[in-house]
Amino acid sequence: MSENPGFEGETDFGGFGEKIESVASRKSSVSQSEIKIEDEKIFSPEDDIIPEPYAGMPAEVLLLHSRKRGWVIGRAIGWLVVVCAFGSLIGISVTIIAKSSPCLDFWEASPIYQLYPRSFKDCEDPDRMYDPENNPGGICGDGVGDLLGIIDKLDYLSDDLGIKVVWLNPVYESPMQDYGYDVADYRKVHHEFGTNDDLILLITEMHSRGMKLMMDFVPNHTSHLNELFINATTDEAQRDLYVWHDGEIPERCDLESFSTSNGTSIIEYQVPNEACSSCHLENICPNNWQSVFSKNDAELIPAWTYHPTVKKYYYRAFANFQPDLNLRNPLVMDELVDILDFWMDLGIDGFRVDAIGYSLENAEFRNEIVKNETEAENGQTYWGNLYHDFTYEFGAFHDIIMSLREVMDLYSTEPGVDRMMITEATSTSTKDLMRYYGVFDRREADFPMNFGLMALGLDGTLDQNIIKTLIQDWMVNMPDGRVANWIISSHDEKRIMSRLANLTEEERENLPKIFAQLLMTLPGTPFIYYGQELGMSDLDLDEHPKECQLDVQAESRDGCRSPFRWTNSSEENYGFSTCSNDETSDNECERSCTWLPVGYKNPVNVDDQQRNPNSVFNYYKWLINNVRTNDEFTRGEICTSPNSNVPFHHYYRALENGDLYEVMINWTRETIRNVVHASGPEVLLPPGATSTDTPDTLGPFSGKIIKYSGMTAGEFNPGNRYDGRTCFQRRPVKRSMGTIFLK
Repeated sequence: MSENPGFEGETDFGGFGEKIESVASRKSSVSQSEIKIEDEKIFSPEDDIIPEPYAGMPAEVLLLHSRKRGWVIGRAIGWLVVVCAFGSLIGISVTIIAKSSPCLDFWEASPIYQLYPRSFKDCEDPDRMYDPENNPGGICGDGVGDLLGIIDKLDYLSDDLGIKVVWLNPVYESPMQDYGYDVADYRKVHHEFGTNDDLILLITEMHSRGMKLMMDFVPNHTSHLNELFINATTDEAQRDLYVWHDGEIPERCDLESFSTSNGTSIIEYQVPNEACSSCHLENICPNNWQSVFSKNDAELIPAWTYHPTVKKYYYRAFANFQPDLNLRNPLVMDELVDILDFWMDLGIDGFRVDAIGYSLENAEFRNEIVKNETEAENGQTYWGNLYHDFTYEFGAFHDIIMSLREVMDLYSTEPGVDRMMITEATSTSTKDLMRYYGVFDRREADFPMNFGLMALGLDGTLDQNIIKTLIQDWMVNMPDGRVANWIISSHDEKRIMSRLANLTEEERENLPKIFAQLLMTLPGTPFIYYGQELGMSDLDLDEHPKECQLDVQAESRDGCRSPFRWTNSSEENYGFSTCSNDETSDNECERSCTWLPVGYKNPVNVDDQQRNPNSVFNYYKWLINNVRTNDEFTRGEICTSPNSNVPFHHYYRALENGDLYEVMINWTRETIRNVVHASGPEVLLPPGATSTDTPDTLGPFSGKIIKYSGMTAGEFNPGNRYDGRTCFQRRPVKRSMGTIFLK
């Protein structure tokens, strides 16, 4: 090192901190012709000008070495390798994502189980047993289903049946005049169902099982006992929270006492009497708008009720105790958003938005157009004789849905966390219903409820051509990439088992199975109304006489809301409640201790059906856990033959590089023979189940699911029944690049 001319005169490098001269001194000993720096490039006529590297060299010398061509090229190559490796990893990741199927949303992976809380299970907790003297606030053993009862049966839903999504009908505080759809307090659980803490416990227990809980949300109207309405009637500054119109007071209209319980005491209110809703008798109604309930009862029920305190009419699209909120008022929208926030903060996973199509009305209160003038002259301006252009799906009501959607999306930003929103709507056409999906940049519902199949059997018949048309209509009109849904029963309509008369025992077993087969093999999300998985039927007039009916509508819906049967013991209310019946009562309506009679004519129950491999329950369980879990049913295409004249309903589900499944259903009471199969079929059946059908027959009200392993859709056409086939692939099988980056 001492021989290096760059350090001439130095003999000891051991103490370089003291002995090495400053860079400025060294530079002065080297002529400018030896080292030149131009445009940040180093060059020298002599190779030995820059010192050899040594331990402890100063930064200035190190910098000179770093600018040598070899080091510059080496660093460039190193960075290029790093960038290329990083780019390759990104490319591989994007390719893997693009080639993989997108994850199913939770409402696609499981059927949605509609649970009517009053009728599912009455709890048996000894510490919370109802006692009119010692524990009047108890909720167990009172004959009414509740949240603790639901918690007790979560394993039945999750493990036994395979359900992961539950939709809970309203559990809000309410006078129960419309059984929860008349909300008195949106932030409090009704005392008969339990407490807010009970609901939080239900959410916790469900989430621990990988289940999701949806609630009903009622934004169109409240109870007349809701604090908002009471304030609107007493404080003019808050009056605009509801919809009002000037008018004359009907004869005998006045306030009357109305009492309701909060669980521990009776509360008295003053509300308009029945005469306040009789403006049509004197022809003094603000206009000809009719209540929705007149749609079912086929009579004049004006949509107006006079309030003696306010001296105005309030608009109510439904019952006189359900005043409509004014959703044009920003304060009302703020309140609705705050309610959603409240429940989602507690862990609710989604909402079914009730009656959203009635959210806006014509601000000028124009008369609705009459369909048949002759009937109108005879006073028949009831619901069915009016075009509801000014009271249903009016104006910018879709903006309201979008506003609710935006709130849901704020709670859906974490990975794996989504909030679901579905809407109840009954548009006049399927095309109109499609608007509830929203548009690409302004989402609305995850899907609008599809009530098309709800009418099946109401006329006492089942027509496969109608069924095919209803399915085709939805799939043709549904926007690409969206999710279909299918419903056959609910709390508002007859159960499917009560729509057809004179069913044999075999038909009673088969009919619910073919509906299950239809729902679970169509693309999209099926709904199961509690008890549907057992083949439950409605209460008839022998079991529940007309004078005992509780529903607000004249055409009572009590029959389809009867309590669930868990055991085969009629003496113990079939396991629904431990309350005691009073068979000696002179009043027939008071003999049953349950809120509605459990019924006795079709005593299907869980215990019996779980033991029977051929039962409706085990068929549902098999479809949910063994059939619908195949990608062909959740992601695959559905192919139908709209013009087929084959005497049975048929379609197939297929997926590229997967298997092909053909679904066959006989909707008639006749046996169909000579059913043609392709080669190598495998008829699928639940474990331990048997069938009386031969491979080439379909018995009355029966169906088959046939698996063809390795069969491609293009070559599948047994008996030429798929000539002119129509195929739908609405669920993306692979991600598009746009979807990846948008996500």
